[in-house]
Amino acid sequence: MSRAARVALLAAAGGVAAVGLRRSRRVRIGLYFSDGLLVGLPPAAPAALRLRAAAGDVLRAFAPAIAVSEAAS
Repeated sequence: MSRAARVALLAAAGGVAAVGLRRSRRVRIGLYFSDGLLVGLPPAAPAALRLRAAAGDVLRAFAPAIAVSEAAS
């Protein structure tokens, strides 16, 4: 394989990895209902921002309990 082909292949792989990392860092807000309905909220919507803040509070409140239960197993 020529050097130019290897450089092109590595550049393409780097681009794919960069896009994947960017997408994985996006916070998505979805509300699941008991009937199976999923409603997605735009990330900048006021309701989504409030839900993100509340979810962060819940996760921080349970983080010590999760760490203790994982250490015990």
